[in-house]
Amino acid sequence: MFNRFARGTLQVAVALAAVLLLLLIGYCLAPILYACRWIFAAGAATLCIWVMVSKVLRSKRAKRRGWDVGHFGRDEIRYRELRGDRWEQIIIYAEMCVGKPHHVIYFGNHDYWEKNYPAWAAQRREEIVSRIKSDYHPPNYAYRDE
Repeated sequence: MFNRFARGTLQVAVALAAVLLLLLIGYCLAPILYACRWIFAAGAATLCIWVMVSKVLRSKRAKRRGWDVGHFGRDEIRYRELRGDRWEQIIIYAEMCVGKPHHVIYFGNHDYWEKNYPAWAAQRREEIVSRIKSDYHPPNYAYRDE
């Protein structure tokens, strides 16, 4: 599993690889597309800028709030909280669905939290659940406390 810095670096590297690929396509295709190479380059540059700006804005928002929620893989939600000078996290199971809602988040009951999550999270279940619900709300998300 990558840490946050490595994951961000990997995303930037993928975006740069996409830029290079688009530039290569733009420069190497048939003469008909010769005039379009700058369109490919502009699109790739826009994509890179968008990725970097969105990462910076998300990071600033998370630091300002002191917590962050995001998808983690296909079927999980990651809740992160700034505790002191470190980010602590818990992973909450969610299920991807077809249609609306497109995700069902399974919070679990109080006993489940006591057994499966660290003490800082287990004691604050209601607060964490309300924060997740504030970012992931109906009709796109449904919740189960089972």
